[in-house]
Amino acid sequence: MLLRMFEWMQASAFTTAVQNSWWAGAAFNVLHLLTLAVFAGALLLVDLRLLGTGLREQSVARVAADARPWLIGGLVGLAITGAPQLVSLAVRNYYNFYFWFKMAVLAVALIYTFTIRQRVVTADESRSDSLQAKLVGGLSIVLWSVVTATARMIGLS
Repeated sequence: MLLRMFEWMQASAFTTAVQNSWWAGAAFNVLHLLTLAVFAGALLLVDLRLLGTGLREQSVARVAADARPWLIGGLVGLAITGAPQLVSLAVRNYYNFYFWFKMAVLAVALIYTFTIRQRVVTADESRSDSLQAKLVGGLSIVLWSVVTATARMIGLS
């Protein structure tokens, strides 16, 4: 059943239009990389602050609040620009181990970022330099690095 959905995506008029355009695929790739930079930048600002480096003159909560619109905007941009990349090679992605691994780690990273990490960045400032904060920031960097590296493996396989 899932394979049928992937076949339908790949056979859609949108996919045909993207594949027949000499510029659309490249434009989506460039925009995807730009939104990745925005998302990763916002994520790293907060995670580095959790690790005790970066913007130390500001509280973790303040850095997180300032970065949040960029984080959300980057995430929305990644979803919008990633969808055409998914559907244009949907059947190939269906059979690609790295695609499914990325989706699994992405789900974990999203849940982690918007639950555990969010609770830590909004917690009492006296705990912002704790071992817990450092572990949360470090794990966030690891999770999102795995998502990014695995995404690259999709293109290489």
